[in-house]
Amino acid sequence: MKRDSKLINAREPRIEATFELELAVGASHVASMLHVASRTACIEDLVQRFVRNHGRIDLNPFLEVLAEKLDARANPDGAFAVRHYAAHGVVSFEPVASVGVRPIKRGVKPNATHSTSLTSSRLSRDASTLPKAAANIKK
Repeated sequence: MKRDSKLINAREPRIEATFELELAVGASHVASMLHVASRTACIEDLVQRFVRNHGRIDLNPFLEVLAEKLDARANPDGAFAVRHYAAHGVVSFEPVASVGVRPIKRGVKPNATHSTSLTSSRLSRDASTLPKAAANIKK
């Protein structure tokens, strides 16, 4: 197993230099996909184009470098999907669990308990400074 990882690591600089354009475009496309289905289709399309243009010999090292590029773009779900494809030949539908972070849905208001607790603490802080501010204005 160590021999395989050393071989892949030795290929990485050559892979980056040889496939610089494909890596940049691929990382950009995968990172821009917002839904699992579109990311899956993007990775499968990327792999098909790579195999058609360059063959399968450098596919796994290419995918590993692509996953590293996605990690550098702070896209762990995309990197996981690419690595899963490299290992199993299919894209996983299970995203990486981000601890304490939920995806933001557009058009959805924040939870009422959070907004009121923030508002009430802000109001109590602002209310305590009001008498001082009013006294300064009167002078």
